[in-house]
Amino acid sequence: MEKNLNAYITKLIELDSKALELKGERDAELLKLEADSRNELKSIEDMLEEAALMAKQEHDRIMADAKLRVREMDEAARLTVNELQADFESFKESAAKDMWKQLLEAER
Repeated sequence: MEKNLNAYITKLIELDSKALELKGERDAELLKLEADSRNELKSIEDMLEEAALMAKQEHDRIMADAKLRVREMDEAARLTVNELQADFESFKESAAKDMWKQLLEAER
C-alpha cells in the first residue's frame, strides 16, 4: 500500500509539474498575444492618424483651390461689370451727342 501511495504521490508531483509547465506556456502565449494585439492596435492607430492627416491636407487643398476659383470668378465678374459700365457710359455719350446733333439740326 505504501508503494501505491508513493506511486500516487509521484504521479501527483509529475502532474503538478506538468500543470505548472502548461500554465507557464499558456501565460507566455497570452503575453505574446497581448503584445501582438497592442502592436496591431498601434499600427491601426498610426494608419488612422495618417489617414486623418491626409484627409486634412486634401481638405485644405480643396479649400485653397475653391478660394482661388472664387477670387478668379470675382475678378472676372468685376471685369465684366467694368466693361458693361464703360459700354453704358460710351452709349450715354453717343446718345447725348446724337440728341444734341438732332437738336442743332432741328434749330437750323
